[in-house]
Amino acid sequence: MERKRILFTEPNVAQLLTVDCPEPKPGEVLVKMAVSTISSGTERANLVGDVNVNSLQPAKEKPVFPRSGGYSSAGTVVRVAKA
Repeated sequence: MERKRILFTEPNVAQLLTVDCPEPKPGEVLVKMAVSTISSGTERANLVGDVNVNSLQPAKEKPVFPRSGGYSSAGTVVRVAKA
């Protein structure tokens, strides 16, 4: 199965890619996304390469790419991995 994905590959570059959708691993589910929010602050930070995008990780001295969004979305579970 394939899916569309926006990937920030370097500062100021966003690409719409068609990629293979991996099978869910044990403890994971596959969700067909219906909607996703776009946070102008977070997506801008991803696009331009701000180093403090993820508050759960310590700040880095230089940006790390590639980056992707999609942290706030809703959809329908289409496959559940075996435990």
